[in-house]
Amino acid sequence: MFTIAFAQRNAATAYFSMAEGMEEVQRDNQNTKDADRLDFLTTLGWQAVAKIPKDATSFEVFVRDDDLKEIVERVLENCRDNASGMTRDDPEAEYYVFEGDVTIGPADIDWTDPAARLRLIERIGVDAYNAKAAAYQQAMIVATIGGYDIRLIHTARFGELFEVTRTSQAFSTLEQAIAYAHELGKLGKDPEQGETV
Repeated sequence: MFTIAFAQRNAATAYFSMAEGMEEVQRDNQNTKDADRLDFLTTLGWQAVAKIPKDATSFEVFVRDDDLKEIVERVLENCRDNASGMTRDDPEAEYYVFEGDVTIGPADIDWTDPAARLRLIERIGVDAYNAKAAAYQQAMIVATIGGYDIRLIHTARFGELFEVTRTSQAFSTLEQAIAYAHELGKLGKDPEQGETV
């Protein structure tokens, strides 16, 4: 797992817009593997950006799949090339990524360790911790079925489980979680209401 840290919201907008453009080029070139990886990255990114509070100036996006790191770095390299010759004072600077706006690095915490989470709260404060935790939870979503997110969670007692969000249900396999979410959809349960079968 690694993170993409954004020093400002407009850097994230410029970064994920670049990734979308790169995806289109890869699709045109019939490079479906890279196009699919870029599509996954942009979907993850736009979902994370949408959940960041409007007053937040910096935030992180957690990426579970280390195989995406090369693509993530390539997008950043293209962003930097695109901003070559620009300065932050330029009228269109908000559409560019400058040095220091985006950093890629390892996740700074083992989210499965309660003591590590407590140390993080003490180090960065509650609000910053909550923003990081929300970004981590977003990264752990593996599917969305009928409006229900299915998130990979780690438990001390049962190990890895697949939680159907806004319900009290978790399953040992992704297939079971997907079937449950489908069942909720067939019964007309509204995911916004948090109803369970």
